[in-house]
Amino acid sequence: MRCGFVWLLLAASPAAAGDQARLGLFNLKVVGLNPALAEAGIDALASAIGKMNAGEVVTASELNALLEAEKRNDALGCDDVTCLVEIGIAAGIERLVAGSLTKAGDKLVVSLQLIDVQHAKVKERVTLEWRGAESGFASLLAAAAELLLVSPTARAPGKIALAGAPPGAEWRIGQQPIQGPTSADLDTGVYSVRVEAMGYTTLETQAVVRAGQTTTVAAALRPSGAGAVVGLGVALGAFKPTNGDLATRRSGLALDAVYWHELGALAIEPRFGMRWDVRPDEEADYLEVVGDVGVHWLVLHRPTTPFVGAGGGARWLRRKHQETFVFGNVVRTTARRVVEEDGYGVGGYGRAGVLFFRDASVRGSVSLDYELAYFGEDDRPQGLRVALGFVF
Repeated sequence: MRCGFVWLLLAASPAAAGDQARLGLFNLKVVGLNPALAEAGIDALASAIGKMNAGEVVTASELNALLEAEKRNDALGCDDVTCLVEIGIAAGIERLVAGSLTKAGDKLVVSLQLIDVQHAKVKERVTLEWRGAESGFASLLAAAAELLLVSPTARAPGKIALAGAPPGAEWRIGQQPIQGPTSADLDTGVYSVRVEAMGYTTLETQAVVRAGQTTTVAAALRPSGAGAVVGLGVALGAFKPTNGDLATRRSGLALDAVYWHELGALAIEPRFGMRWDVRPDEEADYLEVVGDVGVHWLVLHRPTTPFVGAGGGARWLRRKHQETFVFGNVVRTTARRVVEEDGYGVGGYGRAGVLFFRDASVRGSVSLDYELAYFGEDDRPQGLRVALGFVF
């Protein structure tokens, strides 16, 4: 595919050696774009070059006046370095800029090159790619001209600022995470920007950075159906009584049905569950039913995050255990017997764990709970629960 060309002529008139250098803007042809953009592109380049203080911008009509009629006709089809050098010599200039503006698939490509007319060689090349809207071509052309005509030491740094992002959003430029709403100093160019927040679609876009300017990226993310923040879940694990007559028993099982609801960095979790002895016998057994509500703090706004929390509610316990009895005042006799009892009480728990797959439709967690209950002044059973959970 033949690319359209931007011709910029940089010259110092021999008759005015001390005068400011002149930049001639001859023509702009575009490929794969609306032809009307050619004139808009010329205006954008002329405006950008004028702000660089790189020289006086000469209009196309003024440049044509410098060329003989034959050379003007040759210039219409000029698309290689040798031809451009001949045009530059004919116009009495020393340097010129040639380039292309091409629509290739979903991207816009700007390529510029700085040609030394006297030595007939290319001194500098710049290529920028843009995958955003075509309306961004003016900034793209201006950035390419800055890279070509302004030395790195003379270019003032630019920045990228993020605006409108939801609370807890994280963003990066390229592979570099950014802290705060504004980036550090950046050189002129095109940068990839990625913005993420739990419960929202990820934004992937590009930003053109200009010398001495701050480019704002609008990050009004849309709520996402994937990784829903509400769902029913189940947790299965082991439970071990840690005090009282049941502390000598082996670990039992714990099964909970939960409803998980995230609100930013917090999660609310009503649950209903059971803990029971998996090896009951005639001397000891237990079954505990729990119903409570917990609140958890999610430490990070990432797909995998540690969390801590606590909760409380009602308890019902049925247990069979051995108790020791003492008989007699003078001669004391001890005896043990099996006691079966049940009753209602209150209880609570503290939890620490890790939540993962937060950006998927099914989330998982691993957690450790310290649980305690109150059934009377001398009846305060405690235990540890380790569980693997899933929220759908």
